[in-house]
Amino acid sequence: MFDGLIFFGLLVYLISVAVAVWILGMNRRFQFVRGSLGKSALPIYFLLVVALYILPLSIRSIFTISVDGMISPQIALFTEYIPISLVMCAYFNITFAIAYRLKPPAVRSPVERPAATMGLYEQMVFVMFLLVSLWMLSRLGSHVGGILNLLLVGYRVTELFNDAGHYAIAFDWLTALTVYLLFSAFISRSKAQLWLAVMMILSLTLTFFLMGRRGALLVLLGAVVYAYHAAYKRLSLLRIAAIAATIFFLLNFIGLIRGASYDNVDSILPMLMEQNKRLEEHNPGLFYALTTGNFAIPFETLPQVVRTVGEEYILGFGAYSVRSLLMLVPGVIWPERPDGLSNWYAATFYGMTKRNEGRQFFFLSEAFMNFGPFGMILWGVLTAMIIRYVARLSTFSNRDAAIGTLVATGVASMLNFVSSDLVGFHVAFFKGFGLPIIVLLFVRRIPRKTNVHSYESRIHHRIIPVWRR
Repeated sequence: MFDGLIFFGLLVYLISVAVAVWILGMNRRFQFVRGSLGKSALPIYFLLVVALYILPLSIRSIFTISVDGMISPQIALFTEYIPISLVMCAYFNITFAIAYRLKPPAVRSPVERPAATMGLYEQMVFVMFLLVSLWMLSRLGSHVGGILNLLLVGYRVTELFNDAGHYAIAFDWLTALTVYLLFSAFISRSKAQLWLAVMMILSLTLTFFLMGRRGALLVLLGAVVYAYHAAYKRLSLLRIAAIAATIFFLLNFIGLIRGASYDNVDSILPMLMEQNKRLEEHNPGLFYALTTGNFAIPFETLPQVVRTVGEEYILGFGAYSVRSLLMLVPGVIWPERPDGLSNWYAATFYGMTKRNEGRQFFFLSEAFMNFGPFGMILWGVLTAMIIRYVARLSTFSNRDAAIGTLVATGVASMLNFVSSDLVGFHVAFFKGFGLPIIVLLFVRRIPRKTNVHSYESRIHHRIIPVWRR
């Protein structure tokens, strides 16, 4: 019975995706040019990412409700609520497309402006955040005998975050600094900056690989690709798709072999080979992330909260989103800080109580918990405003390293945007990737002895209040 209803819900949803894409691309070319995301590329990319999280579990539920991999053991309880969830996601798509289309961002500033290069104050901020980040990692590594041992812990490093997770934000800061330096190198054509950026990229890539931190590696590699495209050399849509597919299979492979800790540096290669051999014997498939892995998890939260409204919770009318703002306070300062929606969900439905335990929480589940079905319309308008603002900022990506870094890390974090509650994602983003760049932007307001009305000051005043237009 539910198979037919789910199929009908999928049909409605897929039609809404097609209509939304048509609305966004109507009477305009699909633009993805150097230095800009264009008028339609970013919102269409966003809708495709949303579909990437909605379709796997929905399609799978038509054929089976067996519990495999990371599929919820409660799937039989919420399967009947998947069709109505799909219909609500459908009118979210239409609302988003209409809201975005009503006031599309300009593709490019009409007057080409001089590039904003890294000045003395920006260099000082860069070095300050770099040193503080390394110190924080040394503090995090002190629990296991040093930074090297921190890397050798591998995927088990997440266990350290229960006691010293506030130091782990250094990884996000280092990622932002690396992307910023790469943008600066492309814009200023500085070989010294480029070599330093490449060294930092390779170091972070190796670190995230050994730790099995796929999300962090995705943001780093995605932001690097965007920086290359926006500030150095335009990539064709075909090449971008090929790079995205390569990154997907790489991250899928990392997810399959992660889990090991290493005794010393010499043991890394043998243990990886052992993990790979074990993988060949018990191979769940390179597409497991789409069928029973990460992409099949977040959407379950929407039919679950639809099923349990009035039982496990009541509509919050914005209270749940406001509570997410409390994440601005570090847990080390406020140990009894209320949990975010991801932790609440894990505790309510799975009995997980540790702060760093949780299930990925679909962003539209937050919309329903706050305002019921009307929340889909409200979230459609809110996300349209956010995506439109990012698209507008992207017009400065090839002329301003700080703005380019914000856009690059934001676009590369789109998977986290969709698989997290809306406010919680923005709090985490600005505490992590955003903080060093925001400080760099405000440092530009310090008057220079020469050329007080410099481009850096004018671009700062131009970019920051864009939302007021």
